[in-house]
Amino acid sequence: MSGRNLIKRDCPLLCVLRGIDARAKLAFLVVFMVATLHARSGASLGLCLAIAVLLALAVRLRAGDVRAVLLPLAPILVFTVLFQVLTLQQGTVLVQVGGFAITQEALYEAGRMLVCLLALMLTSVSFMRCTTVEELISTLRWLLTPLRAVGVRVDAFILSLSVALGFLPVLVREFRALRTAQLARLASFDGTVRERLRAYMNLFAPLLRSSFTHADGLADAVLARGFSCGPVPTQLHTQRLGFSGVACVLAAVVLAAGVVVIG
Repeated sequence: MSGRNLIKRDCPLLCVLRGIDARAKLAFLVVFMVATLHARSGASLGLCLAIAVLLALAVRLRAGDVRAVLLPLAPILVFTVLFQVLTLQQGTVLVQVGGFAITQEALYEAGRMLVCLLALMLTSVSFMRCTTVEELISTLRWLLTPLRAVGVRVDAFILSLSVALGFLPVLVREFRALRTAQLARLASFDGTVRERLRAYMNLFAPLLRSSFTHADGLADAVLARGFSCGPVPTQLHTQRLGFSGVACVLAAVVLAAGVVVIG
């Protein structure tokens, strides 16, 4: 049984979210970010966080994925709490430490910022989980289409971006293959920092040569397919908003209105 059939059987909500037009999902994400940062009361913050958690559950976001995203953000979260506590000195004083006071308003503002960052992180990761790179590239092309009127080569930029994104996994695979080949030749990547750097430097030359080989092959393939010969390249799949996309945009409007009303 194919992976697609397994996703349809086990993750129906994920299939629904993947079927929504990427433009509508991007609009919902932007509105959600603005609404979350605008939320002030506990009710509006709870609403935004509940929506973020529901989206994370819908896309089957695992605890390991959340932990992998939160670990790099830990310094930012700590700095946010300390900045709010040390700068907001007005209000009801809870604890007095030397010349600084920890107020109830400072703790509330720090908690609000933490909830906002958590909701934004969950929603952003969920958006990337249910949106493919091809859909993001198509949406970016649609957003940049008006720049064609002023002579900007939008399609060349989009092609360069898609090639750059597509080259990342290729480079990773080449690096792993070269490292495995070196290990088979009894090369060592352990030891001191200088020894490790020297061992990895030996991989850069063949990796660079392989990258240029792939780039030359890709350039020949693009020229053989007649890229830039026509005014606007055609697409295999055209974007259509559809009912699900309209419903997603309406949900974003309702969310924004609810946050404004609640405060």
